[in-house]
Amino acid sequence: MPLEITVKRIGKPLQKVAERTYEVFYDKNRRWAAEQLWECIIEECPKPPKNKWATGDLVNWLRANKSRCIKFTKEKGMRRIVRINIEEAPDITFIVSRCRPHIIRPRFKRYLHFFKEGKEFFIRHEVHHPGKSANNFLYRAARRYSARYLAKIA
Repeated sequence: MPLEITVKRIGKPLQKVAERTYEVFYDKNRRWAAEQLWECIIEECPKPPKNKWATGDLVNWLRANKSRCIKFTKEKGMRRIVRINIEEAPDITFIVSRCRPHIIRPRFKRYLHFFKEGKEFFIRHEVHHPGKSANNFLYRAARRYSARYLAKIA
């Protein structure tokens, strides 16, 4: 399932093409539009917790792989578009889609080992994970970009 924003020259300010695929448009310079949209994605991206055991820092991955995610292409004719695809980001499916409550059990070892608030825990049996709601930051970034774009035009 693609997680992308397409930037075209004509169209509605913000349009949902498919599930988790959006279209926005630009006026003159597509590289400038891609930079502005990338800044909006970085601003809306969920930040990691402020402890030293936190893993999965999506913001730093996005900053490091900017050139890999942004593609400048041409469609039929002279239409030039920009595709921003963050499908390869680590743990992106767990961030964008919701996670239901479930039980975590040790599979290969005898104990579960994890850190919480700076303390180390070992649990022998199971842990009840409370679940997590969906965080569609890609839509919020597209909405923020289109609001900036419309403010610039007006």
